[in-house]
Amino acid sequence: MLDTLNPDELPFLLSCSARKLCQSPELTEFLVWISQTGPALAPNMASQIDSAAGPAEHFFKAIGLQIYHSTPLPAYDLSLPPASRPGRNAPCFCGSGRKYKHCCQQLEMPPLLENYNMLRHVLDHYSQKDLAALPNTQADPLAIADTAEQWLKEGNPKRAIALLEPWFKANVKLGKHHAALFQPLMALYLDQQHPVKRKRLLERVCNSEDRTLKSSGYQSRASIELDNGNIDDAWHYFTQAQQLTPNHPDLALLEIILHCSQGNETHAKSRARFWLARLQQNHNTSPELLELLAQCTEDPLGAIFDTLPSQPDSPIHTLLTLLSEAPNPGAVYTLDVYNENDNIEAALRPKPKQARAENLWRQTASSNKPSLTYLQADNHGLWEAAENWLPLLQQHPILLDSFTVLDDLVLATDTLLECAPEIEARPLLLLQQTLLERAHTLLETQLQRHKGSKALQLPWAILENRPALRLLAQRASMLDALDDEPYEAYRAQLEQLIALNPNDNHGIRAELSTLCLAIGDPQRAIELSDAYPEDMLCPLPLNQVLAMYMTGHAGQALGQLTKVAERFPVALKMLLAKSPRQPTFSEHGVSLGGKEEAWLYRESTLHLWQQSGALTWLQQAMKALDRK
Repeated sequence: MLDTLNPDELPFLLSCSARKLCQSPELTEFLVWISQTGPALAPNMASQIDSAAGPAEHFFKAIGLQIYHSTPLPAYDLSLPPASRPGRNAPCFCGSGRKYKHCCQQLEMPPLLENYNMLRHVLDHYSQKDLAALPNTQADPLAIADTAEQWLKEGNPKRAIALLEPWFKANVKLGKHHAALFQPLMALYLDQQHPVKRKRLLERVCNSEDRTLKSSGYQSRASIELDNGNIDDAWHYFTQAQQLTPNHPDLALLEIILHCSQGNETHAKSRARFWLARLQQNHNTSPELLELLAQCTEDPLGAIFDTLPSQPDSPIHTLLTLLSEAPNPGAVYTLDVYNENDNIEAALRPKPKQARAENLWRQTASSNKPSLTYLQADNHGLWEAAENWLPLLQQHPILLDSFTVLDDLVLATDTLLECAPEIEARPLLLLQQTLLERAHTLLETQLQRHKGSKALQLPWAILENRPALRLLAQRASMLDALDDEPYEAYRAQLEQLIALNPNDNHGIRAELSTLCLAIGDPQRAIELSDAYPEDMLCPLPLNQVLAMYMTGHAGQALGQLTKVAERFPVALKMLLAKSPRQPTFSEHGVSLGGKEEAWLYRESTLHLWQQSGALTWLQQAMKALDRK
């Protein structure tokens, strides 16, 4: 009989049944009504009943029994009616005059409405005035919260608010059961733009006496502070909530989100493992939460992002879809040779079809390229005009194989990331990573066409190469920022940038030199310093001193130190200082030889000087040089 339930007719049947029971809660009268009226209310359902199983009236009477015992009734103060059954030989309660065992006992079927919220259908027939009296009844708060959520989804937020607000009136004593109603009302106030009401509700809950409800209030405060970028205050309120309810399941995700918002995915994974082990011992923990926590042990940001409401019409979502469906990049550029000596210098030139598509892009999209070698530019305008260029990408998918387009999109994504909290930035980070990986694959596809014995270079001085080189530099920064990315990928990207553009306009050599020292390859740091002997910045020359000491050549290190000490006295003084003050950084950039450059060098390499013992050696060597 379960197969005969029609999902379209069932809600209507339940609603009519609830209205009938509100009018009269008498079971016999209701069973007579539903057995006679049910086939007319649900004709498709009735037509599917197998006649061999008996008349349709019997089927609807069987459903009626379950509806009756699942419906909180006003006559019983919105609690379920008594679930008593007559004895097998007693007269049946349906009024047929037959024994129960020969009547309705034979109609019993497996539960159809288990965990179904019949209270919602009852409250559909309540006036707004009647809703205000619900806190004085036995109504289940979980069913109340679910009803409010259903009304909101159906486009009736005002009625949902009218349902929840009375539970928090001044004359109502707040208790543990209010926790189920608090968060839905907070969400409704936010959705309907009632900031004052939301603030007052939060204050009242945080001042309540019940520990569970008060903890829920502090959790909300933590989330609000996190959204506002106040991470220290968010941790403060999280700690207060945890002290009140140490094992509250909601604290698990909140703590993981807080760690992710600080960029600490490693600690987030560790805490996910802790909470998973703890909550697995609690049989009341939902399987969905346990599954989510298990995912957080591997990819906390991704798991949490997947739980957030999606926005299928957003440009970010559309772009991600286009990129996921796009084929692998093709060879859509030619390598136009400019110079051929020891190496081949070439320009990346789009083929005619690609060039025409890129011209359309420039005419349609409002983009802003960075000046000089900067990797960032204000590209808010691109997102504001997304309705103009998104159709162009859909009509001309070859544009997803354009360095110019990928460069514009990465710059625009980076603009939004500047002001987005990390947990909200998940789709932006995913989009940026996807764009940068596609750009890298696109360049590899073009470079595969060069099969000569001479090394191919794409100098920054050639304007056509700049979008591709800028994308590679952005990808290097991304690989450096990823917690779990092996250093090999980061190093390979830095090496490729220097090989393609030996002039190294982005200063990649300094990052690569420091990385090589950190991973135990000081010889490569020496090679880089030799390749750029007149470097005007301090990292390469000072790293060469450190690298020589690390390879056991203290004498060579002293000779190199003698050469660089006069060029970079501020950096050496900052490196040797016990507790230097951080300088104020100018908006115009870092000045050569200044305190800002010295501070940055100290921040990135001090641990290497200390761990290798070179810092103590440097102190003694500088004293010796000063005495000369």
